Amino acid sequence: MAAIFLLLLVLAVFGRVIGHELLWWDDRSNFVLDPLLNPPTWSGVAHYWGNAGRGLYIPVTYTFWAILEYVGRAYDPATRTSVPNPYLFHAASVSLHAANVLLVFAILFRVSRQAFAAALGAAAFAVHPVQVETVAWASGTKDLLCATGVFGAILLYLKSDDFNPKQRRWWLLAATIAYTAALFSKPVAVVAPAIVLAIDLLLRRRAWRDALPIAAAWTIIAIPVAIIARLVQTDLSTPLSLGTRAVVVTDTIAFYLAKLFWPVNLAHDYGRSPAAVIESGSIYFTWLVPLAAGVVIFIFRRRWRGLLGGAAVFLIALAPVAGALPFMYQYFSTVTDHYMYLSMLGLAIAIATAPLLQHRRGGRILAVGIILIWSILSFRQAGFWQDDRTLGEHTLAVNPRSFLSLDNIAATYAEVGDYASAERYFRRSLAIHKNLSSTHGQMAIILRRLSRHDEAATHYLEIIRINDERPPHQQGDLSATRILLGQYYRSVGRYREALEQFELVLQRHDLPDARAAVEDARRMLTETPPATAPIDLQQNP
Repeated sequence: MAAIFLLLLVLAVFGRVIGHELLWWDDRSNFVLDPLLNPPTWSGVAHYWGNAGRGLYIPVTYTFWAILEYVGRAYDPATRTSVPNPYLFHAASVSLHAANVLLVFAILFRVSRQAFAAALGAAAFAVHPVQVETVAWASGTKDLLCATGVFGAILLYLKSDDFNPKQRRWWLLAATIAYTAALFSKPVAVVAPAIVLAIDLLLRRRAWRDALPIAAAWTIIAIPVAIIARLVQTDLSTPLSLGTRAVVVTDTIAFYLAKLFWPVNLAHDYGRSPAAVIESGSIYFTWLVPLAAGVVIFIFRRRWRGLLGGAAVFLIALAPVAGALPFMYQYFSTVTDHYMYLSMLGLAIAIATAPLLQHRRGGRILAVGIILIWSILSFRQAGFWQDDRTLGEHTLAVNPRSFLSLDNIAATYAEVGDYASAERYFRRSLAIHKNLSSTHGQMAIILRRLSRHDEAATHYLEIIRINDERPPHQQGDLSATRILLGQYYRSVGRYREALEQFELVLQRHDLPDARAAVEDARRMLTETPPATAPIDLQQNP
């Protein structure tokens, strides 16, 4: 009965997501613009088993996406081609979330031995508003798959205690396979050994000698995955001192605790980067929030042991993305809702083990009321994810400086040929953040389509400037940008500058077109005096 109730709850709150579009917020680049997945091929899948994709080594996730691409294709009348079916991707996300809710319920029941309390804890995990981003965002599948593997591994491990030693080995093997799949879905699964240890020691009160073996075995498996994850991550953030990173971590925990208890004004881009937090001065007082939470947990540590265990799971799951170590997205924001998905198991544990829910009717009524409020908030929040413009405008209402939202809205206008509107949003984005290469690149495309090639060239130069100011390990291959800039120089008779750009391309790639362009530029230099009129780099792009 509890399982049916939880499934209906998930469908009622998140069912509308199935009809949503794919977004420019990563969905298009993952499913539509990736030639290795659209159309899906075995060689494309094999590529992602041997290589990282966009800063993450997640081959299980890419395989899952390829299967969805293969099974569901929709005809796009605008391009007259088949494209990934957004409804199938969203249906898969809702289904995975429902599966995770059932896994959480099973884990909670084994921990609390109270079916009603376990159902309430699983319901809280299911409908808390911070879960909307992971479920409504098609690219959030990686978090969902990772959680499925982690929760499945934990449940199989807990169930292994019901069998004799010989049978138990098979259950532990199945748990380890599930955990390995989680690691290859998203590397954040490296926290699972510590989560299992916390459950064993703080909730099940097992001895260290009984709890350590599985945690140690999983840690050994996780180490190479953690190393790979660190190597493939592109760190664009400014180096921070150890002390500064420590206060960034406390600010991150404070932010997540605030959203846990007051889940309003949620957005997919909070713009809460370390630089923004330091500039705002909030780090000087936000540390009081986790300190106060720690005091409460200490006071109730004996009467509500599940609160201590839930808090430990919550913090452990957030550890890889709390800001202690730099990661790619931290350049934009240390915090985002989908980072909380795995950690919400901690909230579910705290609720399922709350003394008020064990034998007191008033506590149960209060919990049901809170879950109902969260369900309404989540249903409303899910509606904001229907398309880029709706999501972008909502995010801008929460964070007016979300240049990423401005870029995504601009992309939707550019897609339908409304270049004037696209230019307007890109200019707003650049007024907030002038050092994002992708925005300059998109702006250059728009200006070229408006036949304003001189202005487009200034954005190519900005892309080169941004790249040159980065440390060597963060610099990318700008061959495509240099070719476009060289073609512009050649078109206006500035052959020496054109030659310089084409030669820089040849230093990286021996391209026949680039060789021909170099020869052509050299020939024109000997036949025609080069133009000397410079581009005004001070012009507002």
